[in-house]
Amino acid sequence: MKRVMIICLLFPGLVLAEGPDFAKRTIDLKLQKYEEKLVACERVESNRYSPGDDALDVLRRYDDDDVRRFLVSKSSISLLNCTMPEIGDASFIVGAVLESRDVSEATKTYAADKQFLLHVSSWGFYEHLNNLPPDMLAELANYHYFDEPFDALKILDELGVF
Repeated sequence: MKRVMIICLLFPGLVLAEGPDFAKRTIDLKLQKYEEKLVACERVESNRYSPGDDALDVLRRYDDDDVRRFLVSKSSISLLNCTMPEIGDASFIVGAVLESRDVSEATKTYAADKQFLLHVSSWGFYEHLNNLPPDMLAELANYHYFDEPFDALKILDELGVF
């Protein structure tokens, strides 16, 4: 936390000391690290298939819409969690540039354009999970399969839920 606060206080000074391209280089570096992490997480996701018969049996006991919401929300959240802290670092730097008074408008435009490359976390995924039946969430919490990135569509296909 101290590191983030120090960077926050020093970032405008670093931009001025290093020149106008420093912010762009920093954004590009952070996005590159995020992209590398995202590729690694997606590789984990694609190499995992089934959570096992026990978990599939639990999923089959619930309404198709609830199963769909659980799998899509949980897979999105697990992918986001897998990309931490890289996505946080990239988001922080982009946000710092956008809020800085010490960078040019061209640099701010560059940062704004790069902002769209970041995987946007939606609180809607958490809301979907919180609105699911509590007994469903309690049962599925026992299966740590859903804590790591997984392909929700493959599981939905295996369950025959469309």
